[in-house]
Amino acid sequence: MLLKREYEDAARTLRSLVLKGAHHHYGKVLTDEQSNRIDMELDAIIQAGRERYFLIVGDVVCKLRESGVTIAPGEGPSSGSVVCYCLNITGIDPLRYGLSFERFFYFTNNTAIWLLVDSIFKSGIIGMLMDDYGKQHVARIANPDQTNKLGVYPTSVVISDNDIESLMPTRIVKDLDSGKNILAVECPRMECESKGLYRIEYLGHYILEIIRFTLDRIRQMHGITIDITQIPKDDAATYKLFQEGKDCGVFRSDWPLIKEFMPKTKPQSFDELVMINAINQKCGQCEETMKEYLRLKEGEQEIKHYNSQVDEVLKETYGLLIYDEQMIQLANILADIPPRETARMYHAMQSKNKEEEKTLISYEQKFVNGGIQNGHSKEMLQNLWEKCHHTVSKASAVNVTWVVYISAWLKAHYMAEYMTETLRFFKSKNFDERVEALVDDCCKNGLHVKEEIRDYSIGVARKGKKNKSFKLKFITITNN
Repeated sequence: MLLKREYEDAARTLRSLVLKGAHHHYGKVLTDEQSNRIDMELDAIIQAGRERYFLIVGDVVCKLRESGVTIAPGEGPSSGSVVCYCLNITGIDPLRYGLSFERFFYFTNNTAIWLLVDSIFKSGIIGMLMDDYGKQHVARIANPDQTNKLGVYPTSVVISDNDIESLMPTRIVKDLDSGKNILAVECPRMECESKGLYRIEYLGHYILEIIRFTLDRIRQMHGITIDITQIPKDDAATYKLFQEGKDCGVFRSDWPLIKEFMPKTKPQSFDELVMINAINQKCGQCEETMKEYLRLKEGEQEIKHYNSQVDEVLKETYGLLIYDEQMIQLANILADIPPRETARMYHAMQSKNKEEEKTLISYEQKFVNGGIQNGHSKEMLQNLWEKCHHTVSKASAVNVTWVVYISAWLKAHYMAEYMTETLRFFKSKNFDERVEALVDDCCKNGLHVKEEIRDYSIGVARKGKKNKSFKLKFITITNN
């Protein structure tokens, strides 16, 4: 068995671990809001028979972190789950940011938890899981639609309590991440859990590699170990970077819309950064919405008022409907539509097939007619319905903003170390234009750039495994 014996009563174990995590994050005495949210989520998870899934993912994340893998505070809608937060699967408090559990749990019939890891270790994760759980318990998922030689979903891994080959057909494929032959299950991706498999999705990202190397360098140079989950989110020096447009090298700072509007909007809080990043994700409407947000913030445009209930939900975004989570609230407040149904509505909205189009029409009728029955104007309801087609997941925006903020904080306080590792990465990828811009930024900030070749060692805490040593061409940055 993968889980310890006490995990056999998975529901009781999950409740116990979540309560322990809740006291760690929130304190000895939980508020009614915290207790009610935890109970609601646990009831939904247990009723759906997914308690063991959350225990498995919590176990996997814990082991990856112990092995030295850098994992982002969140990825995807799972950051809306207080259970995930209490199990330390995510590092973002959903209650603090008004994130929706339903947007995560009911978006599809089988929602996997996504992880964002540093790219340097992505290739080794399968091996780590095999070491911990056994080769017969870990597999990829065969992809029948894939045209290249990989033939598996590159982000998916499944784990099972039982020998996987005893559960379903499998085949051996070459894993492009690790270069090794690996077991792959021949099972539709969305049906894995019904077959006794636990599916986890993970992506590797270069910015986490840069952050990891920066933290290593800070530790080597200054003897300081930084916990990136604990850095203050109200740091004046970090916001000054954004306000003055001096965020060259910061994650996403090179995106055209961010580059143009970040210094104009002059963000002063983490919530403002979340909104800016969310607007940047609005498909086909980002520039128009960003300009409107700027006018609203500067008082050049009057905030649109609907009614007291709607205005309260849209208060944080200057009367703009930006987040899926806002629409989930509004559908419940105005038309008595349960949050889980509105979450499924968003799934229908994004599916783009004829069957889901019919479903979407029925949701529109339910929203408009339900709102009218509750005394709200048809014009307002139809206006909100049209706008909800362009909203984005606030959970995803918070996740992105956390990584943006971490990289900006590192540049603000350890500029030489952060820019060294940023240049190292882009130089290794031969992104010459990016390197030139970064070098120019270093010079403007009084930093001296030089190249050197030296030995470098990196590794993870694995039993019987040695750290890898290799030579790297380093760009070293020092204060003049």
